[in-house]
Amino acid sequence: MKSESNGYFVFFGPANVGKSTIIGYLLSYEMDERKYQSEVNKIKKKIGDKFQNDHLFSYFVDEAIDEYSKSTDQRTYGTSKYVHLKKYGDFVLIDTPGGVGTKAQRYRGISLANIGVFAIEIQQMLDFTKGKDSSTRFKKINDFFSSWFVWKKMHGTNNSIILLTKYDLNQNIEDFDTAKEI
Repeated sequence: MKSESNGYFVFFGPANVGKSTIIGYLLSYEMDERKYQSEVNKIKKKIGDKFQNDHLFSYFVDEAIDEYSKSTDQRTYGTSKYVHLKKYGDFVLIDTPGGVGTKAQRYRGISLANIGVFAIEIQQMLDFTKGKDSSTRFKKINDFFSSWFVWKKMHGTNNSIILLTKYDLNQNIEDFDTAKEI
């Protein structure tokens, strides 16, 4: 499946950090207004009354009907259940699920890529500094970063990016700097 002319970028990390949203945004970014509206209308027709406007960009990626009906009320599950591969120019963008019980799909996506983008929400990083004894915090961090550890074991740290997401929910440079340091 891989070719020398393509970069295979895998987006991986915890559930609900914006992996599908980022890829959906990239896929729709260069569409003219007519094409974009046509695609949105197709999505709305396919999803029906389950359509949620705040999930719009992820709908460009998560095309399985059973993914549309999932709720994101529980942060551990996310909406994606499957690996999704999307061609984007000379690149292939691979979206992986971050939820509990989706490790096989996530690791499959990681194995297909030659460039990894580990996405993590800024607030999640900040939460690691709050309370809890050090052994509990270590276990939580270890579980949280398990996908990163798999990537590192398979590919090393070269060709990888750690992406801090949802800056718009924090809106201050101090939070970003603290998350970056963590």
